[in-house]
Amino acid sequence: MCDARHTGQHQNRGRHQFHFPSPIALRLGAGLDFAGRRISKGVTASNSTAAKQPVQRVARTLYEPSVSTTIFAELRAGSVMGIGRVAIVLVFLSLTSCVHITKAKCDPGVIADTCTLATSNDSYLFAQMANNAYGKDEFMISPRYRVEPHGNDDISFAYNAYFDGEKPSRIIIAYRGTDSQRDIRTGSLSPRQIDRGLDVYDDLRSRYPNAEFVVTGHSLGGAIALSVSHCRVDVTTYVFDTSTLYRKCRNFEDGNDDRRFSIVERGEILKILRMPTKKSNQIYTSINCRRAFRPVDDHSIRQLAECLTQYAAVTNADARASLSANGLPFEYGESAE
Repeated sequence: MCDARHTGQHQNRGRHQFHFPSPIALRLGAGLDFAGRRISKGVTASNSTAAKQPVQRVARTLYEPSVSTTIFAELRAGSVMGIGRVAIVLVFLSLTSCVHITKAKCDPGVIADTCTLATSNDSYLFAQMANNAYGKDEFMISPRYRVEPHGNDDISFAYNAYFDGEKPSRIIIAYRGTDSQRDIRTGSLSPRQIDRGLDVYDDLRSRYPNAEFVVTGHSLGGAIALSVSHCRVDVTTYVFDTSTLYRKCRNFEDGNDDRRFSIVERGEILKILRMPTKKSNQIYTSINCRRAFRPVDDHSIRQLAECLTQYAAVTNADARASLSANGLPFEYGESAE
């Protein structure tokens, strides 16, 4: 029987679970990621590499680049064996995986859809913050928030912390996703960046015990945020096009299931990797911002954040003001009420 909930209140980070695909699915993921890097030529594909790697102690047995690239080559060449192997893996894992998610019933691409508007209203600001964690092509965030940027440290971990005022009632931690090959080694193939993300959360929580906390991130940054939400109580999470690697602490009831939100671009490249893997307990929303099938480009957090802000601006005056502040035209009407 599948049950994603854990009981008890033990908060020992040494006892944890990593959720990642089977060895064959990992090989498929590595092949897809290799394809993405080749196609994008390093523009946006670096963010896609965070999806499929296990922790370092099992990397030698579960991650075999030579096999991965062989499978990808078979697929590219139209090999019957390669296509058949991939099909069998996806069908088998899709049928046997434990999936505990609530799918928001958005009508893809329909702006007037109540779900699309509600999801965008709630998430656009966090998507902008997740984008800004990369430190480039940034959005201008409301002056209501004071930001403390923290660039790459000794393991290439980075994040921004946003404070709602000098005595903040709300603090948002935006974890950066994969931005270099080093992030693959310290974030995707190792638990070190997740450990660092938990340390950052614990430090801020100890300094501001009465504040509301939100954690957010894109790709690998989303996996770090999910790990915080599964190993700590009383935290809200918004993740975007998230990686499939995250941590669940054993025998720990986080109580955050109804405060964990995952928003994805419908056609982005990591979606195929999330299909056969075990999902986090969460509210999952797929939004069709782009009609063309460009899975690597669609992994862009900048594009998703712009899209969510546009949708939110239909009814949200703050989102409309954000568009204006960032020099973006409003695409869907004359005014927001």
